[in-house]
Amino acid sequence: MKLNSIVKTPTRLALLCLAGGLIILGILAENLPWGRGWLHDFTHYLKQKSTSYTPPDENSPEMAALQKKIDAWYPQILERYPRLKVEYKNVPDDQNGFLEILEWQEEVIGQDRWEPMALPSKFDKILTLENGNALISNELIAEAQEHLKKHQNLLARAIKIGLLPEQSIAGVSPNRILPLSLALGKNITDLLKLNALLEAHNNKSDAAYTTMKAMRGWALHYLNIETPTLLHSTLGIAILLNNQSTIHSQITPLLPPNQVNLFEWSKLMRFQNSLQDHWLQMMRGEWNVCLKTIVAEHLLNDNPVDPIAQLDSYTAAMASLTDPKFWSSPKWEGPLPPDKLSRKSSGTYEMAKLGMSAYATGYLRSHTILRQYQIAFALKKLEAEGHDLTKLDSTTLDSLPTQILPDLRLTIDFKQRQITAPKNKVPDTKRISF
Repeated sequence: MKLNSIVKTPTRLALLCLAGGLIILGILAENLPWGRGWLHDFTHYLKQKSTSYTPPDENSPEMAALQKKIDAWYPQILERYPRLKVEYKNVPDDQNGFLEILEWQEEVIGQDRWEPMALPSKFDKILTLENGNALISNELIAEAQEHLKKHQNLLARAIKIGLLPEQSIAGVSPNRILPLSLALGKNITDLLKLNALLEAHNNKSDAAYTTMKAMRGWALHYLNIETPTLLHSTLGIAILLNNQSTIHSQITPLLPPNQVNLFEWSKLMRFQNSLQDHWLQMMRGEWNVCLKTIVAEHLLNDNPVDPIAQLDSYTAAMASLTDPKFWSSPKWEGPLPPDKLSRKSSGTYEMAKLGMSAYATGYLRSHTILRQYQIAFALKKLEAEGHDLTKLDSTTLDSLPTQILPDLRLTIDFKQRQITAPKNKVPDTKRISF
């Protein structure tokens, strides 16, 4: 077809110029930050829509090739972000509480045996009642005791795991670590709590102490592995809060005063890690575990034009959350994604931090409540030792862990016998009495 026949009308000429301009613009956009990689992405999209397309799996040659790239990149990125490096413990298997939980979880999922672990809702009245048990009928107590007797093997196994001294994921595949059963953690700790409350009801102080120590151990197994993810930490903190609330408001008030050794019970109220230290441990865990599971799978299925640059940007986003400035400045945003990223990969960078500010707010509140319970129990212990709490010397007061962050300190109201946090620093503050 001759050129003059194509452009013989102004309209056709305009359309031809427009088409040519779009082609030129598309070629240029392929190398601009706001459009880089569009042709690659569009081609991959068409490939995925093909009826013959089958997505690669974790055992495919594509994954093996990608994993090889990640393995080569991993030590290099740790040199740039040393805070993300993991130091693994050396824990024997028979002392490893997290490994025992992991094996139990896999066993339960494989056999689909959840029903025996969930407590019947009728026992909620026992689990939630505070400061005595006058409102609990003898019939309900008897039913609860019969339930525990029926599931005594589950209970014994849960206590044994909770009393194991250590936890580690050394040598465990990330694909085993990440699938976390919240149901297992909740159901088992409910079972332990019910057992402890019934032991306290029967004035078995030592037995109740052992059970609550085991419940605390489950929390620490989730929290203190080398790479706790956000899910592990959320479950661990929830169990720890439940444990401390139960000891403070339910167990010790239920026991006869002459059977409560506050010095021993106060050991169960401690949470050794500072907020910043545990936050760093959690972000390090989230990065390490997700990098080798979710992120690798995403790269495999999404086939970005710049996989290593995308890994770099994901790491930069997560590393920014470990910066001390994150807690010192509420508006801390971290570094911007590098210009070399494609448009899609830049979006991935932002998604890595999506929701982290809100999560940090909830984490701060939870950590603050843990500290409030710790202080409340320390004051109860001092009072039981004969101290007048209104006349404590400055050395004793300074030893109480009231400092959460450099600009956040808890307040002790000795007249109202309450411990509070400043509302302008901690959302939805809680008052803990002592």
